[in-house]
Amino acid sequence: MPRSQRQIGEQHGVSKDVIKRLKQKGVNIYDDQECKIALDRLQKRPSLKPSEKKLDSLPSDASIEDQVDEIDGYDAARILKIKQDIINGHIKNQRQLGLLIPIQEVKETFLKLGSVMDSIFKNFAKETAPKVTGLTTAETEKIIYTELGACSLLIKDSENEFWENQENKGLE
Repeated sequence: MPRSQRQIGEQHGVSKDVIKRLKQKGVNIYDDQECKIALDRLQKRPSLKPSEKKLDSLPSDASIEDQVDEIDGYDAARILKIKQDIINGHIKNQRQLGLLIPIQEVKETFLKLGSVMDSIFKNFAKETAPKVTGLTTAETEKIIYTELGACSLLIKDSENEFWENQENKGLE
């Protein structure tokens, strides 16, 4: 005996409109097993609705576990995932443009720059001391400023080399 869409909906605990939508999608609504499988699929992927809880108010110093514990339901998790994808895409874009530099590269560069400066100052002391021995204060200052200018140029060259490397990485 054929049943109405309303009766089928009551049997499965959904409205007549849901049954009508399943029929339009090509589901045999008179086969209880096929209808149940189609309804289970619909319930697995609910439509994304605005959540009552605002995720913008998460504390900035919360650990990942705390953020996950605060998620209640599919909608909140989906919104958090979308926000994270947007942030990750923005960070990737900024790195490609050379506006963000990974901290490890910055640390390595500072280490290299520190080594360059250390060797420059050691050489400065070794080379300048014999040149200024027995000279007057004015002559000593003139030599020291000349040597410091040369040291400054070496440091500037190291800085330029760093930024050229960053620009080349951004173009790759």
